[in-house]
Amino acid sequence: MLRVYWMFAGGDELQHDQLISITKSVSRCASAGENNSFVQTVLSGIPQKAVDRGIYTASSLERRFNDVYERCRRVAYYPDTDSLLWRTISRVRYAFHLNSGYVKYSTPADFESAEGMSAIELLDQAKYYMDRKCVEGAVKCLVQLSGSPGALATDWVNEARLVLEVKQAANALLSYARHEAVGFIL
Repeated sequence: MLRVYWMFAGGDELQHDQLISITKSVSRCASAGENNSFVQTVLSGIPQKAVDRGIYTASSLERRFNDVYERCRRVAYYPDTDSLLWRTISRVRYAFHLNSGYVKYSTPADFESAEGMSAIELLDQAKYYMDRKCVEGAVKCLVQLSGSPGALATDWVNEARLVLEVKQAANALLSYARHEAVGFIL
């Protein structure tokens, strides 16, 4: 019985989530650039939670997104009232809009505002971005969710932000290293 509850509560999924430790990489960068203020500033911008615990792999983040997407779509049609009639109507609406596939923006740069977009449209837009491996675009969409779908997506959004912040820091350090190497060669 406990195993069934554990699986229903989502506990079984936790075994498959893979974290990448970034502690050694951050330490190596810190020691290599201990006298460089740019390197130290970039490294200090990495969230401590990411350094201590690690960040999710791309495949884990994608798998978790798919789970969040399905859960959010289910509750997006439910009204805030607890009426049996509205719940029935919501289930019928969900059945008809199971694969709407609405996509308004093809790139995250085009996505400026969620004005006029429903929760389902935001979720479909986020799914479109994740199918193209664009975590940033999916985060932009899911942040705009409110109510139950927004609450369900919060954990994934926070984890995705950690990944994006670490990625941004790594890209800044790589760009700086390339710049320094080119200056050294010339």
